[in-house]
Amino acid sequence: DEPTAGVDVELRQGLWAFVREMNQTMGTTVLLTTHYLEEAEQMCERVAIMNHGHIIAMDRTKALLEQLESRNLFVHFSEALFEIPQALQKFSSQLEDKGLTLSIPISKIQSTADVLKVVTSLNLPIREIETRAPNLQEAFLKLTKGGAHA
Repeated sequence: DEPTAGVDVELRQGLWAFVREMNQTMGTTVLLTTHYLEEAEQMCERVAIMNHGHIIAMDRTKALLEQLESRNLFVHFSEALFEIPQALQKFSSQLEDKGLTLSIPISKIQSTADVLKVVTSLNLPIREIETRAPNLQEAFLKLTKGGAHA
């Protein structure tokens, strides 16, 4: 039950190495309860998500992540934008970080390359572009509706 709560980084890494070894070399199944969803995503082949004491989802971690509808494209600027350019409004874009970052959700049916073509055609002061795949925390929030009963 939450084996890494309050544990320093070095001890946490050692604990996870031991758990992986037990699982892989001895074939031992490990049941882990944690609020650290990043750890669960990295460590667990299968995940059960609980909400108010009830299991609301249980599947392979990869399958739970594939249920999410989009990944995100983040465009970081060297100068702040004060409004979203018209050509990017159709993508449900949002300005973040005081206008220095534009977050663009990209659905499964959209091409990241097509969105990037629009972004780069606007001659914006782009510093960096990154994409992020959905993570287990986003899956948890979607499945629990941010904390509502399922």
